[in-house]
Amino acid sequence: MVGTSGWAGLSDKRLVEKIKQGERDAWEVLARRYYDEIFRYCWYRTGNETAAADCTQDTFLHVIQGLAGYVDADKFLAWVLRIASNACVDYFRKEKEVCAEEGVWTVQGTEDRALGRAEDACYVEKALLALTDAQREVVILKYYHGFKIREIAQLLGISLPAAKARLKHGMDRLKAAAGGETYGT
Repeated sequence: MVGTSGWAGLSDKRLVEKIKQGERDAWEVLARRYYDEIFRYCWYRTGNETAAADCTQDTFLHVIQGLAGYVDADKFLAWVLRIASNACVDYFRKEKEVCAEEGVWTVQGTEDRALGRAEDACYVEKALLALTDAQREVVILKYYHGFKIREIAQLLGISLPAAKARLKHGMDRLKAAAGGETYGT
């Protein structure tokens, strides 16, 4: 058995192969490689640190459960982000059920998140929360994760024109939130 430090340079594809062969250390390397990125994605999607942590945990549990049947190891991150997207959708579905039962409709954690963070980060975060879920998801995948619009369409299972429209409408809303100006200039 090789220690995790010896596997850090392996590609995702090789690590997936090792995991399927029963090498647990390979899973640790792969999870560490993408944990922060998945957490960040979930945080931007939910707007709540606790919810992001829960969604990230759910994501990696689903990855473990689905890894045996996973085939396209060249697109591992895209596959994991799709699972994270579904975990966030499930979170909002559950949150709406809880809020509907309690009669409360609020965005939780907004004040806590704002404390101690840079002004521009808070601004971007609030602006992202103003987008629809579909728009926010496309904007995050494009600008925070660097996916091309064609990759985003494939990842989300939508047409290329639909992905472009979501991005355009999302960017239009962000621009309107900024008063038509670029923030910080």
